[in-house]
Amino acid sequence: MSVSEGSSEQFAPRPILYVLLALAGSVGLFVAVVLTDGSEMLPNLGALAVITYIIFSILITQSRPYWRQSSFWFVMGGFLTVHLLAFILVLRTYPQWRVFWFVPAAFCEVGLFAPILPFVFGRRRQK
Repeated sequence: MSVSEGSSEQFAPRPILYVLLALAGSVGLFVAVVLTDGSEMLPNLGALAVITYIIFSILITQSRPYWRQSSFWFVMGGFLTVHLLAFILVLRTYPQWRVFWFVPAAFCEVGLFAPILPFVFGRRRQK
């Protein structure tokens, strides 16, 4: 076995590493927003971090057949970028945004993102 085969598997399965990298990027974005002038947004950023984890956990776990396709992870990265940019824009534009408003927004977002995956990658085969 070469070094590249499975060396990441010693730490964690590859999908978990991708999620960890996405979360690290999210934290970096949150810190940038907070340091600029968004300190009053801190509770909403915490809620955004939680809802982001929930949304992407659902999308990724329901898309297991696509995990081996590198393009799937690029699509998920695109979804994450759109998700974070949209919510950062909303939070900066509407400082009165309430934490509980993330819940219906998350349902809408999963409802928008989930149907895109079979369209892009084809239908999953039933076992």
